[in-house]
Amino acid sequence: IDMDYSEGWSPDKIIDQPKRQSVATSLKKTIAMARRKNIKIVFVIYNSSLFEAGQKQFKCDKKCSGCICCKRNKLAEFLEHRAAEPIFIKNNSDAFTNTELTLFLRSLEIRELLLCGCYTNDCVMETAKGAVKKGFNIALLDGAIYPPFNDTIAKEYWLDQMCRCADIAGSKARIITDFLV
Repeated sequence: IDMDYSEGWSPDKIIDQPKRQSVATSLKKTIAMARRKNIKIVFVIYNSSLFEAGQKQFKCDKKCSGCICCKRNKLAEFLEHRAAEPIFIKNNSDAFTNTELTLFLRSLEIRELLLCGCYTNDCVMETAKGAVKKGFNIALLDGAIYPPFNDTIAKEYWLDQMCRCADIAGSKARIITDFLV
């Protein structure tokens, strides 16, 4: 999940934007369901300064370790981060440029990633490409992404791009529209 304050996810920005409000509600429900089903939740946050300084992951004993980061790049409050949920740092759109993320997921023998967050055609897409190139299968959680797909053509284009990368890497890509059902 890639949702930080630098992208306009503070409570005062969400309240005035119905699309963001809808995605925030969907993400909150998605996270709650994942926690109930014991699905491992991993957060990613952008901070090139910390990344270049060698810090690739936050470890905390607080409710929200994103808050120890600089004010501009902390996790959105509505995500209700828990200390047991790791936060990895990225320095560009693709979270998999952080090799520690790959090592962490492989150490847990995770093979498929459920992706959500923002921005659909930048950070989420580049992270999805990075994941399939590393051999992970991916599933995009439609409804838990921002901006949401405007139409079927946009959704098909996104999936086509992911499937092309996945086919080359021997991975699989799909879009889940009914995760919360």
